[in-house]
Amino acid sequence: FIPTEILRNKDPGVDIFNISAHDNRVSILQNLAKYLKEEKIDFKFLLYSRKLFSLEGFEITNKKIDFKIIMNEIQQTKVIVDIQREEQEGLSFRVFEAIGNEKKLITTNEAIDKYPFYNPQNILILKKDNICIPKDFLNSPYIKVPENIYKNYTVESWVNKILN
Repeated sequence: FIPTEILRNKDPGVDIFNISAHDNRVSILQNLAKYLKEEKIDFKFLLYSRKLFSLEGFEITNKKIDFKIIMNEIQQTKVIVDIQREEQEGLSFRVFEAIGNEKKLITTNEAIDKYPFYNPQNILILKKDNICIPKDFLNSPYIKVPENIYKNYTVESWVNKILN
């Protein structure tokens, strides 16, 4: 479900944002960071790890990242990155954060194009082995999800489905 709608911001400070734990997705994020740097696309990647270390293009912390900090980062970005875990099925919260806050999404979840909210102007399916982000994806405006589809992903709808 969509956790919040209060982070909509029409003048973001950073183009692309990701927050992740240090796990097997880091290699994909490293390749993405390298691509973004080469293309001169502004990005911010936060990484939680039990052990501190240095990794170019990443801010690394071994402390739990406060929810308010995450929400502030989302508010100040144009595009959220969602790297799907290998064992993951379905959608992550990053998808719903993007929809609810009218942010574009770059995801490795290849099944996302089967969902009714999918719009290629808002959601880019990233190929892990061939990273490419078209400039028109970054520069085109976000298109609102139709209200009848959007409502299906709200907290109220989620609660109603659980209770029924």
